[in-house]
Amino acid sequence: MSDHLDHGSRPGRHVVARAGRPPRRVSVRRGRRPAHTRSDHGAVTAEYAVLLPTVVLVLVALVATAAVGVQQVRSQDAAGSAARILARGDGETAAAEAVRRMAGESARLEHTEADGWVSVSVTHAGPGPLGWFDGVRLSAEASAPQQWPEDASDEAGGADEASAPGGNGAGP
Repeated sequence: MSDHLDHGSRPGRHVVARAGRPPRRVSVRRGRRPAHTRSDHGAVTAEYAVLLPTVVLVLVALVATAAVGVQQVRSQDAAGSAARILARGDGETAAAEAVRRMAGESARLEHTEADGWVSVSVTHAGPGPLGWFDGVRLSAEASAPQQWPEDASDEAGGADEASAPGGNGAGP
């Protein structure tokens, strides 16, 4: 009662027929371990379960960093525009409106004028959920030379016809 070995049509597969029992297929691999053993089942799922929250956290950090960068650029542009508006003498209301329009409703404007320069500071809470934390504040600063100094009319001895709007300096 010996077993009969039939070499199947594919290499590495054999059919073993034993007396009194149905034949069974046997995989023969020399020098190699089977690709999947019972102890490996579910290992890939466990690895993904550990890796997935890390990948999501990295993606959220990248999106938050991009949002901070975009908001910083918007704040810097708003500060530059506000400095130019104030330097022209258009007033703080126009500058504050420009800042709100460019940097968002929660942006705040502060300015100082000294030595012929207008300096502007725009502060803004962090974008999105980062704005919930008090420690996340974005700020941008800009300066511009005053184009219409406040004391120009005082140096000329008051407003005369040459400096008045519509005046051509020719006199009466």
